[in-house]
Amino acid sequence: MNTKHILLISLVLFILSGCTSKTPHDKSIREFSSEAQTDRQEYIINNDTAVFYGELIYVPIYSQIFHQDEKKTIDLAATLSIHNTDPDNSITIRKVYYHNLRGQLIKKYIDQPLILNPLETKNFVIAEKDQSGGTGANFIVEWDSNLEVSSPIIEAIMITTQMNQGISFTTNGKIIRKFGNSLLEKAN
Repeated sequence: MNTKHILLISLVLFILSGCTSKTPHDKSIREFSSEAQTDRQEYIINNDTAVFYGELIYVPIYSQIFHQDEKKTIDLAATLSIHNTDPDNSITIRKVYYHNLRGQLIKKYIDQPLILNPLETKNFVIAEKDQSGGTGANFIVEWDSNLEVSSPIIEAIMITTQMNQGISFTTNGKIIRKFGNSLLEKAN
């Protein structure tokens, strides 16, 4: 064998060894709190399902808004909408928690995981007369999938027709945590 062949074989072996090596997971993916992580690990172990991707989403809700001054408020009906934007795959909704303006949990909207089929939307409504959330309420939504999917659109719509006028506006969800396959490694 001549030097060219040895160099060519060495180069090919070097390239192939790079293709099979394991790379560390992206450090930008954050892990949930220890409580949420424990829940996720139990889910993975009990159902033999590897969570590929998921997010924890914060959505501001205004079930009341101020008008004229800081003492007068208008009550609004609020709708949280979770849109599965993936045309081919389902996602699983794990949590839909409603908190008041002090951050206290008011209501858990689902008791068990909820599957959203491709392009399906699920709505959760706060009645106009429900003042429990106050002027700075929020929803926390957790979703995941065992496949790589497009992130859902999670938004809120607030509306009222009090005082012979119509008021309506929307808010968008904000990703506050992401997670991925790194949780599967910890479960095994």
